[in-house]
Amino acid sequence: MQLPVKIPFVLFLFIFLLQACKKSEVTVSNCNIGFTNVSPDAGPLDFLVNANVISGGLTYAASSGYVSTVPGTYSMQLTNTGSSDALFSFTGTLTTGKYYSLYAIDSLSRIRPIIIEDNFIADTARAKARFFQFSPGLAKVDMMIKPTEKDTSFNKATGRTFNDQDTTNTFQNFDAFTADTCNVTVWRSKDSVVLAEKKNYIFKKSKLYTLLLTGTDTAASSTRRLTIQITEH
Repeated sequence: MQLPVKIPFVLFLFIFLLQACKKSEVTVSNCNIGFTNVSPDAGPLDFLVNANVISGGLTYAASSGYVSTVPGTYSMQLTNTGSSDALFSFTGTLTTGKYYSLYAIDSLSRIRPIIIEDNFIADTARAKARFFQFSPGLAKVDMMIKPTEKDTSFNKATGRTFNDQDTTNTFQNFDAFTADTCNVTVWRSKDSVVLAEKKNYIFKKSKLYTLLLTGTDTAASSTRRLTIQITEH
């Protein structure tokens, strides 16, 4: 497997002098990317840019937060932490003022990166959310966000499949709903069996949320079984 071309280290530091930060703290004139490991049987991962480790030792379900860099086209790699052997090599182009989320998905033997552009347009009167199904091997699922003490549901996804936002781009969008304390439930579409639930989560006005279904329903470890991860932006 061909490795990315290295750039001089001093120039690399100038281009990619990074620190983990919240969305509100990054530099708008640059571009910003966050890394998340959701491969259900992977160990800690390193994310490399131009052969330099940018986020190292990222354990399962952990995220780096956004890091800021100069726009451009970069050679990127996923490796097991401390290894020089690439699990996956790819090229990514990052654009000025954009935010990106990079997820390491699928089982370790088939691991691959997914880069999603994050379009953060808040609604001052409501919350917004999007849902990604990152649990490999599951049948179609439905997801619902429902207020804890009300009968109506605010946000629902139906018939979702593994990594389907990669082919249906509209699934990458944030959908608005009334901010409230809610239960988030995911169930199998064919028989309504509940697979995962997060109760009494407080969704706030003007905030955006990414909901991930991660893990597997056959995992031996409880920490890697199906769960709903929620990230507030």
